[in-house]
Amino acid sequence: MRPVLPGFVALLALLGALAPRALALPNEVSYTISARLDVVQRRVVGTQRVTLINHTGEALSELFFNLPPNAFSRHSDTAYQRDLKRFLNATLGAVFSGNSDDASLTVQSVTVQGKQLQFSVQDTLLRLSLPQPLEPERSVTLQIAFVNDLIEAAAGNVFAGSYAVRSGVREGVYTVAKWYPQLAVFDPRGWQLHPYRLMGEFYADFGDYTVQLTVPQAFVVGATGEQTNQQNHPDGSKTLTFRARNVHDVAWVASERFSVSESVVAGKTLRTLWLNNSTLYDLVADSFGYYSDAFGPYAYDTLTAVQVTVGGGMEYPGIVMIARGSVEEVSHEVAHQWWYAAVGNDEFDETWLDEGPTTFSSERYRIEARGESSDLRRMVGFKEPGIPVLTAASGFVSLRTFGEAIYTKGSGVLWMLRGLLGVETFDRALLAYYERFMYKNATTQDLIDTFETVSGQDLRWFFDQWLRTSQALDVALDQVAVQAQPDGGYVTTFAVVNEGSAHMPVDVVAFAGDEVLRRWVWDGVGASTAFSLNSAQRPTRILLDPAHRLLEADRQDDVWEASPIKTLGAWLGLGAIAALAGKRWRLTSANRVR
Repeated sequence: MRPVLPGFVALLALLGALAPRALALPNEVSYTISARLDVVQRRVVGTQRVTLINHTGEALSELFFNLPPNAFSRHSDTAYQRDLKRFLNATLGAVFSGNSDDASLTVQSVTVQGKQLQFSVQDTLLRLSLPQPLEPERSVTLQIAFVNDLIEAAAGNVFAGSYAVRSGVREGVYTVAKWYPQLAVFDPRGWQLHPYRLMGEFYADFGDYTVQLTVPQAFVVGATGEQTNQQNHPDGSKTLTFRARNVHDVAWVASERFSVSESVVAGKTLRTLWLNNSTLYDLVADSFGYYSDAFGPYAYDTLTAVQVTVGGGMEYPGIVMIARGSVEEVSHEVAHQWWYAAVGNDEFDETWLDEGPTTFSSERYRIEARGESSDLRRMVGFKEPGIPVLTAASGFVSLRTFGEAIYTKGSGVLWMLRGLLGVETFDRALLAYYERFMYKNATTQDLIDTFETVSGQDLRWFFDQWLRTSQALDVALDQVAVQAQPDGGYVTTFAVVNEGSAHMPVDVVAFAGDEVLRRWVWDGVGASTAFSLNSAQRPTRILLDPAHRLLEADRQDDVWEASPIKTLGAWLGLGAIAALAGKRWRLTSANRVR
């Protein structure tokens, strides 16, 4: 029996007090998919039955489906291909292994009760007119036949982050993701119609899936959900049935090259399929166990981690794709099972809401569980991107600013919040957020509301400046003066100024050698504040934010260190020497203290 988490009873009371505010209503969606992997043509041929119960409160005269593979279709002017040229100065030649290869998701037919429906496709969106409006709380069931022509991927696509290639085949390993027509989301803002892009990922309703996959009998398969049946056929193929509930996508892999490791951790089944990385399971299990204790039990029964040759470093509900298998990659993708799979979000408009918590969680695991240096946090190398974190993915002008805003600043915001609220309060709030929005699509406001309720604080000032603006924090030491006293002691005076437009509480620490003389916390409000220290020992160093808890790009003036001439002055008995009062000591990166 798992031990009861501290404060769990109080947490249940808190969850009952929080009214749901998740973005999606959601509609009720279920998929039954039957698909065959054609290893000769390198394609997936399938049919699916999609049932939608309309909870929008409006009559729907048309439906929309996402067809992501069409982004890679040759001789098409898609948003993705324009992004490829704009941001990477690349073409589809970087994606495919050969000039004759192509990729697409072709819908062959859509029927309702045997009647063919008319539809149109533009970029990666299919628009379907219903024979009659679907009234609120009524249902419709569609039959869709489709063919997914898989990418025969070039070697440079082992990581999905390279060219946003998440699905394909290389060296006999099939990574099959975003492979079926998926219903777009209708939320309180209306239909969310996002073409596949180089930046930004996905947004879908949670639903129930039954997936039947027919593959060669020699193939090992990993997929979202639980395998419930296997049937072998005389032609040398087999059909595997997987069922998944409360997920917002399904993905799978297949190859005869996989070795399998499997065990139970925290009451859940962990399964790894690997090619040459036999240690993958250990890292998956270790990070999985840490997250289960830190953030709450894993939301599903099975997690499969797969070493792939295409589309690695990518997450889907119940399955993660791993490229090289580094600690950073594996711990990041496993953390996505909490922040993306269980708690969903609109990854187009609020990309940070899963990448920020995931990056934070991975860093926290590496620091707290593995004993790695806190300097591994991305925020340690923070550079202000100059664009708000809450910017839609399509609004970023470069991959660099996208990464700095979404991953670096997004995770740094949570590290700062943990320092502001304290570890215990922050951790309770994050657990409450997970419990409250499991199997829902949450928003940034949902996160804010949860943290305000748990902490009992108004945090609008914090989230507004760090998420909705590009205001910068820039604190500095100024007017440092050390004055020797007749009794042999020292009086040190200095100011801390804020030259930026953002503000945060700042730790201020004075040292004599390695000994801490005194600690202060400046609330950061106002342009500056003065400090004074009486000490028996002569200060040798003053630091602002020594633990590097703040998102500050310019740290050169966060350090003051005594110079040799000051020591000489003390030897000569020049007790009134002001240590270069009024001058800041700007240090190079080689002698900065972090």
